[in-house]
Amino acid sequence: MTVTDAANYAGALADRLFRLEPEALADPYPAYAALRADLPVHRWGPMVVVARYEDVKQALRDTEALSSVRTDGSRVALVREGITPEQNRKLDAVLANEDLWLVQLDDPEHARLQRFVKATFSRPRILKMRDRIQEFCDDLLDAAEASTPGRLELISDFAYKLPLLVICDLLGAEVKDAAKIREWSDHIAVAIGTSYANIDAAYDAVTSFQEYVSGLIERSRGAKTATDLFAQLVSADADGEFLTDQELVAMFTLLLFAGHETTTNLIANGIIELLRHPEQRALLADDPGRLDNAVSELLRYCSSVHAVHRVATRDCEIGGFSVKKGETVRLLLASANRDESVFENPDTLDVTREDARKHLGMGYGIHTCLGIWLARLETELAIGALLRRYPGLALEGEVEWARNFTLRGPVAMNLTY
Repeated sequence: MTVTDAANYAGALADRLFRLEPEALADPYPAYAALRADLPVHRWGPMVVVARYEDVKQALRDTEALSSVRTDGSRVALVREGITPEQNRKLDAVLANEDLWLVQLDDPEHARLQRFVKATFSRPRILKMRDRIQEFCDDLLDAAEASTPGRLELISDFAYKLPLLVICDLLGAEVKDAAKIREWSDHIAVAIGTSYANIDAAYDAVTSFQEYVSGLIERSRGAKTATDLFAQLVSADADGEFLTDQELVAMFTLLLFAGHETTTNLIANGIIELLRHPEQRALLADDPGRLDNAVSELLRYCSSVHAVHRVATRDCEIGGFSVKKGETVRLLLASANRDESVFENPDTLDVTREDARKHLGMGYGIHTCLGIWLARLETELAIGALLRRYPGLALEGEVEWARNFTLRGPVAMNLTY
């Protein structure tokens, strides 16, 4: 195969993946390998795609040339052309919330907000939630066993509900409110994942969640002591400055959207791979102390976040490839995590891998995921509970993957034990 043929082949594989063909979504890693080998940086339609670890890492680091701030020069401008003036007003309200998300900000505004949240979401504070999250795991599995003994639909029975209960706990919300919070989360996720196709539902969800969180803010400010993470964030003081209500609402909308689906998928993806690799599962069963490192390896091997996007603020180069000002850049985190120049035997799952923490599954630099320690703890406890409780756990049938390239996870997953 000539160099040109190899590049064309790699481009064709990537095209199938980016167009969400089911077979490509079921196993995207051959496409990533071909891109790293023969087309490490290339232009796909209106965007530049980056596949190798060092190039992705450098792009994540270079926040001056590659911005996280959304612009209407992207997909949003196209959405505006096809909706009514009233829907445009609703879209403005949804985007006003989204534009305050930490993942959509660059310094200095990003650094300002980080001053408030860094301590609240630090590892020591999150680890204090360990017993509470373990209790959620046990309660959910108890309920599933009582409902369908011997069978578990991992997503609906467990992996979806766990992060939702944790988010309710963080908010100081009542468990009875979980159902409506779940509905808001679903509408926000669908809107963002489908280029705001159903802006009316997204607007209703964002508005309802804003009103709900505003009520919690008012209650927290009236309390004498900050007893949960939400209350601590409401009262967070950075040199005499406090977060505004709008910033607090945006912070928890981001947590609801990004911290829910990504954790659900990481738990599910991790269980799939451990069931496909029984020798790795046995290592964890023999020594649960390996679970912490195993989560790092799962973030490398089967992360739920496969790509993030940036916008070039000026003409620049990535891996010797010219990027024009205003172009969107797609950074393939999942491809970087399988880069053979960085990880030995990258296509092998190894829960004892010593350099697993070099993964980019939670981003890198200033945009490392805010909830990294929370997601890690939830995943560790969830997988630990499943492996400990069900030594005979097995997949039943084929896994159906969601038609989503950026956030990878199964739609449903039937297990027996």
